[in-house]
Amino acid sequence: LGLIGHSGGSSTGNLVVRVTPYPVAAYVSDYQIDYAKLDAPEPYHCETIPRIYPYHVAINNFATVQGVPIYSVPYGYTGVSQNILNFFAKNLNH
Repeated sequence: LGLIGHSGGSSTGNLVVRVTPYPVAAYVSDYQIDYAKLDAPEPYHCETIPRIYPYHVAINNFATVQGVPIYSVPYGYTGVSQNILNFFAKNLNH
């Protein structure tokens, strides 16, 4: 299974690669968040998860994920589309 996240999808994916019971063979992320999102104009944002906030540094440290190749890319995948395809081809074609 290959997983790719964009924006809020990356904030979810950054957690999923750590807790899913299904094997993720490769993951691409373009965003990291502290799960506090206190700069949002609304009082709560979809990425505001106060109970996760204390763990945000560890969650965003991909070196602590075991067994899943992770490719961090610029927000919006700017200029790296082919690199992403190559990353998935390398890691998903076993």
